[in-house]
Amino acid sequence: MNILFVSALLPYPLLSGGQIRIYNLLKQVSKHHSVTLCAFIRNEEEREYVRHLDFVRVIPVYRGKRLRLPYLIRFFLGDSLLTASYTNSTMRKIIADELAAGQYDLLHLEPFYVSPSVPQTDIPTVVCEHNIEFRVYEEYAKSNRILMPLMALEAKRIKQKEIDTVTSCDRLITVSGSDREYWKKTVGKTHISVVPNGVDVTYYRYIIRKKTRQPNFLFVGNFNWLPNRSLLKPLLYDIWPRIHEALPASTLTIVGKNIPGVISGDHVVTKNTIDDIRAEYESADILLAPTDIAGGSKYKIIEAMASGLPVLTTSQGLGGLAARDGVHAYTATSPDEYVRQSVSILTQTKKTTGITGNARKLIESEYGWEAIGKKLEDAWEKTQQ
Repeated sequence: MNILFVSALLPYPLLSGGQIRIYNLLKQVSKHHSVTLCAFIRNEEEREYVRHLDFVRVIPVYRGKRLRLPYLIRFFLGDSLLTASYTNSTMRKIIADELAAGQYDLLHLEPFYVSPSVPQTDIPTVVCEHNIEFRVYEEYAKSNRILMPLMALEAKRIKQKEIDTVTSCDRLITVSGSDREYWKKTVGKTHISVVPNGVDVTYYRYIIRKKTRQPNFLFVGNFNWLPNRSLLKPLLYDIWPRIHEALPASTLTIVGKNIPGVISGDHVVTKNTIDDIRAEYESADILLAPTDIAGGSKYKIIEAMASGLPVLTTSQGLGGLAARDGVHAYTATSPDEYVRQSVSILTQTKKTTGITGNARKLIESEYGWEAIGKKLEDAWEKTQQ
């Protein structure tokens, strides 16, 4: 098939979950299909990365950062800031010209909020949702009293556009079964395929952790994403102080792009830039992922599992994965429970090795990119039928 793939971001470098997902999926499906990628970029320097995507034809289109005057004007006129920032006349014209040439069998949008830049077409259209976006904004609004009214308004506007787009597309792709069931019940959508997030199982090496008196806890996140920013306060002021009190020799390493402000705390280290995330997973003893946002699935958790790094998260953190608490990972609901589970992970080494071994087997069987690429191809083929 000839696919026109419209992406909210250029899938290189591999710094965010969205970039990792789209890069690896396109690399797999391009073995059997011809793909043209129309991707938004935030700055002109990103054009240099196009050469790393030589397995597809790439058309980069400048969008810029979200807080620009045209986008703010559209917000005050009733649009959401998210969709306003993806309302782009240049992208719309490029897509219209591409579609007018009559060479495409299918149009793929990832995620839904690129739709304002896509003209109406009779070509079968697939929309892929990484999260249920408006629910992410709703949860963030609840956790941020200062921005609550503004974020609640943003969530309301996103919700309407998201539901309209999901309802009207020929096939919806979600990254988890729980997201699929949500859309099935909410809008009665039946043509839904699950194409989960994945990991390169040959890239990440499984390592059995040795018992240590100076454990290193790791938190990974792209802090451009609002939920990651909101997690810092409970992590640094509630969870980490309790862990460090129980384990005085422990260290917390925070790795991520655009870490906000000055982060301080007992034995807290920050790293804005790293050469290779694998080194961080290999040198850590526990991944802390106290996420409170349900839906989607989290790359840091999948990558940690592939690396043999014990994962301490929440039920929401395991959402979207086939992983189970006590079998593939550990979960906690309170600071005291994070302490108890941390001590258990570090002292009950035989049990911990069994759980990380189970996690690696799960990743190998369910979350390799080759298998996931076939699921995407299957979704495309079903849309054509």
